[in-house]
Amino acid sequence: MGHGTPSKLRAARVGWLALALLAAFVPASTAAERPALDWVADLAAPAQGDRTRATIAINKMRPVPAAVLEGVTALLGHESWSVRNQALMVLGNMGAEASRALPAIHARLDDENLHVRRSAAGALARVPAQSRAMRLALVAALDTDDDYRRGRVRAALLAVAGDAGDVAPELAALIAHQDRAVRDAALASLAELPPDSVVPILVPFLQGPDEESRNGATRVLTALGPEAAPAVPALVELLSQPGQVYPAMQVLTAIGPAAAPAVPRLVAMLDSPTTPRETRIRATRALRATGSAASTALPRFRAELGRQDLSEASGGYRAALAGAILELSGPGDPAVTAYVERLAQAQRGWRAETRVEAVRALVALGPVALPAMPALRESLLRDRHAKIRGLAADALGAIGPPAHDALPDLRRARSDADAGVRRKVEAAIVEIDVFTELPESGPVVPPAKAAPAPEFAAEPSIEADIAALSTSGHRSSQAAERLLRRGESSLEPLHHAVRAPNTSTRERFNIIALLAELGDPRSVGVVIEVATTHEPALIRDVLRALGSMPPGPQSFAFLERVLSDPGTSARNRGQALVALVLQRELRGASWAARHREAADVELRAAALFLAASLGDATALEPVTALIAAQPGASFRYSMLLALAELADPTDFEVRAAPARAFEHEYDSAHRIARFRSGDAAVRADLFRPMLMSRFPHERRLAVRDLLARGQLAELDSLLEEWQHVAPRVRVTVAAELHRAGYRIAERDRRLVVERRSS
Repeated sequence: MGHGTPSKLRAARVGWLALALLAAFVPASTAAERPALDWVADLAAPAQGDRTRATIAINKMRPVPAAVLEGVTALLGHESWSVRNQALMVLGNMGAEASRALPAIHARLDDENLHVRRSAAGALARVPAQSRAMRLALVAALDTDDDYRRGRVRAALLAVAGDAGDVAPELAALIAHQDRAVRDAALASLAELPPDSVVPILVPFLQGPDEESRNGATRVLTALGPEAAPAVPALVELLSQPGQVYPAMQVLTAIGPAAAPAVPRLVAMLDSPTTPRETRIRATRALRATGSAASTALPRFRAELGRQDLSEASGGYRAALAGAILELSGPGDPAVTAYVERLAQAQRGWRAETRVEAVRALVALGPVALPAMPALRESLLRDRHAKIRGLAADALGAIGPPAHDALPDLRRARSDADAGVRRKVEAAIVEIDVFTELPESGPVVPPAKAAPAPEFAAEPSIEADIAALSTSGHRSSQAAERLLRRGESSLEPLHHAVRAPNTSTRERFNIIALLAELGDPRSVGVVIEVATTHEPALIRDVLRALGSMPPGPQSFAFLERVLSDPGTSARNRGQALVALVLQRELRGASWAARHREAADVELRAAALFLAASLGDATALEPVTALIAAQPGASFRYSMLLALAELADPTDFEVRAAPARAFEHEYDSAHRIARFRSGDAAVRADLFRPMLMSRFPHERRLAVRDLLARGQLAELDSLLEEWQHVAPRVRVTVAAELHRAGYRIAERDRRLVVERRSS
């Protein structure tokens, strides 16, 4: 198949947009003033303007007359590719009413013209396949080397997923296809079908001889999570078959508490002295996922953790054991307390390898490592190995705000002789001192610590404001707000400054946050360049920024690269998943499925958050269970937000009850649940409290809803008291207005919202 030029493809996309805009200017009565078939005839008119008006007029006909549908379908055989293309656009806009035309639309997938082929694929994604025959045709159409066509066909299957269980066998037949892209499309489609139609078909693949098919079935069952519970008996049997143990454990881990029947077999594997370490690690993770059913294994976990040495070889097993104990018993478990004390003591040992492993383990423990903070501070300042000093900084940063007492030592370590240590120190300071809100809230500008300056005072230059970003407190916050208000005129100077070799880490951090708030797509490549070229220590901040910036191929490719890199830490993987949450990136579903059974509980929480944001109802129970098990964990807000995506307000109150003590996060997520399920009147009532929230996620939702409702006048009272509004609220309002093409300007000594000129 050929490929059109980028300019032609852009033109095609602009054509669709133009139709949507022009439709607003075609009177609704126009279609009734002429015979319907005259409009159909105009679809084949020589002039593009006539064809466009006909397209708009037909799109306004509801219901669509049968003669019109037949006439438009007949045009799919027209000699002009442009007419065929126009007819496909019209049929796609008809939606379900064009279902009878699906065979003709499907036939155009093999049209000689690239634009027609792609328009046919686009129409398929919007006209539901209401018969099994057409769903089978969609399955067959997945077998193509055209990525766009395959993606649209996948979207068409997704649109009818609830009824597509009858084509599960045909989809399953593709999971051994020689083309990996076809295999992946089939697997992703299977994961969306009703589980009761998919699981029985895939279980035999797990026991089959073909490795590719086994791996594919494992992936789908893993993605189904708890819904794959009917496969548990077969999976327990596979635990006894060499070569099948790891795939079986992977699926059991994803199934979670419903995999309780596998607990005795998994415990027996831990008891056997011949069980390899890697198998023990995976068995521990699977047991941990079953929740309370694995409580009988707690004594074994504690004993095993105490027996493991601090060598690099046992690091993965120790992490799995500690994670399981934390999950089942909590941070106050005596075995965890003893483990942290042991790690703290090991930092003072003479073997560098042992010190490395001790500090690395403390990094993985995060806030639980707080009792080891004195030893970490000593390692940060005194250890002769740069690697250990850097890991100590990582561990202090992982503890987060509770490590506030370590800030003086971290600031002293800014002069460390090793540049890598200095970068890690700066990152740790940011984690402890600047980000008081959760990562999923997105990058924020540090709030001002004093009253803002008069709004109409003479403003410093852009360059002066950028220089002020290297300071802290009130001056930096005011400079950031002015740069945001200046909008696009700030963009290029900010790009230049963030790339400059003499820019400090703090300044780069603040600039990245500003570029995220400005939300200009031209900044995406710039912040990615910062992470890959200038300041790798700021990768988490870049990942946060990408979550707030316009999604696109470059951003998604970078996030996939981070998630695919085996050297990426669990924390950065989690932040990449949160970026996909904020971007509402549908392609993130496979990454969410891949990490839902992660041993690292924060990574698992991020994966569930992503699944929930994409409407995956199977995430509801795991999210609820995680809130119940660890209501005080650092990821609780993301879990509450995930719950707000999936539960109505009443159900939210029941499921989120364990976290009610954390009233700020609970109230915020509860408002969002009410906001998502309420009508326009409810959302209008919630506007003010959400706008004034301490959480950027709420503030953004409030402003975006106000813009969607076309009620900018509701900002008038806010602008009248602008000088007294919290800086974080002003930043959010200015940024969201900028993204929507507006700005705040002074007119007659008062602030108003007006459209930007460009």
